[in-house]
Amino acid sequence: MTHVGARGSNALKGLDILQTMTWMTAFEYEQLQALNAWTGRNDLVGLRHIDEFNQTCGRNLGFRHRGDARHTLLVNLRLLDVLLDHHADVLGRARYGLCLHMDSDQRYESTGRAKSRAA
Repeated sequence: MTHVGARGSNALKGLDILQTMTWMTAFEYEQLQALNAWTGRNDLVGLRHIDEFNQTCGRNLGFRHRGDARHTLLVNLRLLDVLLDHHADVLGRARYGLCLHMDSDQRYESTGRAKSRAA
């Protein structure tokens, strides 16, 4: 089910959900950057990602997260790097706790990127 299909539905409440966070379309990115320029902000792209996470997560966990339902978010490592590098402050706007899990290959890639950024 897509994010749009789940929006406004309470049918997923209490169910375990696996959500994917994908790159937004170029058109949507351009619109948000134009709004950033118009409003003097720089965080609308990151806020859009967090808002989508909050909405989708709320479909199964509820606003106050009662019960034992699980919500897992899969994020492309490059997208996660962009969110952490350029939009880290918006990650604090997530209504639900985020716990990062990476396999050994992802940790290796992430460490290599961190070293190249520091150089």
